[in-house]
Amino acid sequence: MANRILRSCEKVGRDPATVWLSLGLYALCGEDRADLERRFDRMRDLMPSGVVSGTLEEWRVGRLVGTVDEIRAQRDEWEALGVETLIVGAGPLPFSVTSLDDVELLAHALLTP
Repeated sequence: MANRILRSCEKVGRDPATVWLSLGLYALCGEDRADLERRFDRMRDLMPSGVVSGTLEEWRVGRLVGTVDEIRAQRDEWEALGVETLIVGAGPLPFSVTSLDDVELLAHALLTP
């Protein structure tokens, strides 16, 4: 990712130091696998029909989804790639939140080393 940004900056004459690397992802965190599945089912049940479809494994693709340890590992991988800021949505739609405890667990996973 960093090389692509450097090449793009060179191409347009921009200082790469002025680029802020951020990533926006929908997110869902569970204390363990069973809790993650429960939270996924709750989210799917609370959202309008068709918003959350498929299985948990299918929904994970391209999103920040997993147990606390899995979320932390994903965060660390993005950080190693140079991402400075993660912007997370604690629900399947912009500005949606399934439950406050989803937000609290996600914050705990991301803000605790």
